[in-house]
Amino acid sequence: MEERHDKNCFIEVLKHWFYRQLGVEVPDVFLYIIFGSLNFHYSSRLEDPSHIFPKVDLIQPTDETNLEKWLGLKTIWHDPVTSERGWNRLEPLLMKGQNPIVRVAVHMLPDLEATQTVTFMSINQYLPEESAVDVFSTFYSGRLSLEKLDLARREIVSFSLPECQWLELSMTEMPVLDHSYLERIFLAQLQADLAKGYSAANFEKMIADLLLVEGLNPLLAKLYIACFGKHMFHPKGPASVRREMLSVMHELQKGGTVSEETVVRYEVLCQQWDILKMMFAKAGAAPKQMVERLIERVRTIAALEQEVFDMMRKQVKVG
Repeated sequence: MEERHDKNCFIEVLKHWFYRQLGVEVPDVFLYIIFGSLNFHYSSRLEDPSHIFPKVDLIQPTDETNLEKWLGLKTIWHDPVTSERGWNRLEPLLMKGQNPIVRVAVHMLPDLEATQTVTFMSINQYLPEESAVDVFSTFYSGRLSLEKLDLARREIVSFSLPECQWLELSMTEMPVLDHSYLERIFLAQLQADLAKGYSAANFEKMIADLLLVEGLNPLLAKLYIACFGKHMFHPKGPASVRREMLSVMHELQKGGTVSEETVVRYEVLCQQWDILKMMFAKAGAAPKQMVERLIERVRTIAALEQEVFDMMRKQVKVG
């Protein structure tokens, strides 16, 4: 299977789990809406008073409780004290044909030494005679020695995660995944996001943080802008998440839940996010010269976000 580094690794592993364990192909749009949001998340904090600029966070959050609420999938995280204890819990599950999900440091996987990130990985099969396992992830799939697996699981501590953390999944009851159910999830999500209503404030906070570039020397300005750019290109960054939600909008349009006009405006919104992402990629060369253009684009996006949100809210008569 071809590895896809630009995909949301958790969603891809979950789809893999559903197919292997239940023989069910869960349409992407259900996972997109369950893990997505119609609001825009942004936060920043100064981790230390001596730091010159804040740590920014553009990663769009997910709510795992929605998996059980909407798909009947229970999630239990395990943080074993040692890797030995962790494996002693995993081995019996694998022998029963279950597929536990682990977190691994990608740079510890074969031929991926330069990739500094963490990903989710499904352990599909235990091969005791070879001291190996068969695995699936968006970065690496295939045969992996137990030694390599153990090292990759231990190394997640360098990303401030519990050593050898893993996820146990179990099903209660699988719902019928049809249009009416997608619409039901969408309406609940829209209502929840309407109640939160924090997007406007988050855009203003992002703009205020971007203005800090003007007071930095060229090297620090470049480093600071790179922090934004890294998150913009993340599979859970706003540009990617909006593209996923656009897929949901197209599906909802087929059943008449949202209008063609709404989908067209959402497409424009996605295009603007894509443009901003590429602007951040180029801004590192001259951040001080680019900051005003970046802020202008953010303001354009903020207005579009509010516009499409209002269109959806009025059309489905929520709030």
